[in-house]
This record gives sequence, structure tokens and C-alpha cells, in this order.
Amino acid sequence: MVPFRVLFVDDEPNILQGLRRMLYPMRREWQMEFTVNGHDALARLAQRPFDAVVSDMRMPGMDGADLLTAVKKRHPNVVRVILSGESDQASILRSLDATHQYLSKPCDPDTLLSTLARACGVRRLLADERLQSLVSQLGALPSPPAMYLELMAECRKPDPSLQRIVDTVNADIGMTAQVLRLANSAFFGRQRRITHLLDALQILGTNTVKELVLSTQVFGAHQGAASPSFSIDQLQRYSLDVSACARMIAELERVDDQVVDDASIAGLLHDIGILVLATRLPAEWDAALEAARAGETDLAEVERSMIGASHAAVGAYLLGLWGLPDAVIEAVVYHHTPREGPRGQLTPAAIVHAADAVVQGAEANLPHAPLDMDALEEIGLAGRVEVWRAERARVLERRGA
Repeated sequence: MVPFRVLFVDDEPNILQGLRRMLYPMRREWQMEFTVNGHDALARLAQRPFDAVVSDMRMPGMDGADLLTAVKKRHPNVVRVILSGESDQASILRSLDATHQYLSKPCDPDTLLSTLARACGVRRLLADERLQSLVSQLGALPSPPAMYLELMAECRKPDPSLQRIVDTVNADIGMTAQVLRLANSAFFGRQRRITHLLDALQILGTNTVKELVLSTQVFGAHQGAASPSFSIDQLQRYSLDVSACARMIAELERVDDQVVDDASIAGLLHDIGILVLATRLPAEWDAALEAARAGETDLAEVERSMIGASHAAVGAYLLGLWGLPDAVIEAVVYHHTPREGPRGQLTPAAIVHAADAVVQGAEANLPHAPLDMDALEEIGLAGRVEVWRAERARVLERRGA
């Protein structure tokens, strides 16, 4: 097995020596190199391949944000992590476009090891190096201009309403992913995984949300070519419906509150890979969509054969790089194929798969695979499908849909 190759960059030799001691038990699994400046780091990256770069933020000459921006441009497949104890929120936001994850000093070995292992482990989800490079370079996803302007208007108010910000962010899958990404970073000192938007926004604070929203590199309005068959607004509406349906199913089945939250947020983000493919590879994705419609075939299967990976894998890879919780990543990658994921219980993946199928059955707009009844049979819930459909119909009737 090829060892995991990590380059650590910090202008303080004592910090590097501490990292050497801390990571000594990993010397057989990891190949580690250490350097005191960004210019030497770039020279080493040009000479030999690395899987990850872990950099301090404040360094003379070239700081961490500048270094990782250069790494993103020259070596897009490399996982980019900030490990710093002095950066303020403004510095974190400045580096957001070039950084996958953030860790604070002092960082315990388990946190550092698990962060790097998870970020690089998601590569198994996306074998195609071209797609890895495309996804790894993403600092932000396009947002519908109307939502972008609405959020900016609220955040610019002297006393913005957190609930209105929550409602607006919750209606946008790209914004939701970014807010959760930042709230889950160790920079904010949280040990538990955050999957509820109100919790995330309370952690970040209104001022940070303002900076995040107003930064064009994070929440820029949608620009560039996209597939002519693609509508961000339509995808947003559909994702919201799946999220609401996933929460409904989870609550009806009385699962743990954390599973309810994971299923809801995974429902919102389950098609985030479509947003990536339709806006970054518009011609290829449009061809795949037309082929799936013509053959009445599952879109994910056609994407795998024509593009090299499904939108499920692309979305899960992106969320894995950004450090979202494992349960959410699993639900995104397995939302078409629940029996390939964790089995034996009603997982967020199974819930999102069921919600996707229930919503599709009512208002199909993308060619998806049918509901996997065998997967539900395994956990004794095949007989509950009609209950879920009936409850969704009542919900739609109440809201006048």
C-alpha cells in the first residue's frame, strides 16, 4: 500500500519538532516532511507528490493563505489544511477559498490524525483524478442570485434577524454546505459535529456570517456557463422537498434526534454533486442527463459511464474534503444505493433514499432509480412506504401544493 504523504509547514522549528514527536507512531503509515517556509514547501511539491499540506497561517514572506492558494492552483488534488493558533476570523475567511479544513493549535493527535485520514480517505469515493482535481479546487458553489441578494440585504441591517438568515441559508444547498463547513472547523473549538443550521449560525455569530456572506469568493452569485437543462432554482426547490420529506420519515419512525438532523441536512445536500457537474462540466452533464432521459435510466448510472463518477460520489467527495459529518457524507454517496452503505438499521442514507424516491414519485424532474424495496425489507420498513407517501400528500395539501 502506498503510504500517506504529508507536508507540514510552520515557521516555528519548535512547533515542527512537536509535530514530529506527536506523529512518530504514524511513521510506518505516513511519509512526513517538515519545512519552515512556504517557498520551500512549493519547491518540495514540485519535486515529488504529496497527499496533503498542513500549514500554519501567520508566517513571514508567504503566509498560509498565500501558500495554500498556490498549492490549489499548482497541485489541485492535494488536501489543504490550516493548523494555526493565532489566526483571527478575518484570516480564516481570507483563506476559505483555498483551504479544505481548519484546525486550531494546540491540536491533539487524534484530531489531527482523524482529520487527515478522513479528508484523504474520501478519495476512495472518487477514483477519477480529473474529477478529484475539479472538486478539490472548489472554494464555493454558485447560489441563486435572488437568494444571494436577500441574504446580503438581511446581513447588512443594523440588527439582522438570525431566524431570517437561517431560513434563507436553509433554502440554498451551497450556502448550507459552506456554513456547516465553517461551523464544524476546529477553529471554533467545537468537539461535536454540527448538522443543525441554527446551531451553526449561533456558533459563527452574526458578524462572521456577514463576512462569510459578503465575501464574493464564498457566496458569489452564479456565474459562468451551465448546462442548458439545469436550473439552480429547480434543484434548490427539489432539495428542500427531499430534506423536509427525510425529516418527516425520520420523525415518523422515531429515530434518534441526531439521525433526524443528519437525514434532514443530507436530504438538502444529497444532489450537491449535480450542482458541481452541471456548472463545472455543463456539456458532459447535459449529455448524460439527455441520455438518462432518453433511456429512462437512473441518472447516476449514466453519469458513471459517461463522466467517470456519479453526482452522488462527486457531492460526497466535496463534503468529505470540507469535513462534514460521516453520516451526512454516507447518506449523500449512498442515496441511490442504500445497500452499499451501512445496513441493519434505518440510517440517514436509507432515509434520504426513501425521501428521494417518495418526492420523485410525486414530481419527477430528474431520472432517478426507483425505491429499493429490498433495502427497506431488510430493516422491516417496506410496509411503511405508503404511510410516508400519505403523510407527504397531507403535508402538500396543507401548504396548498
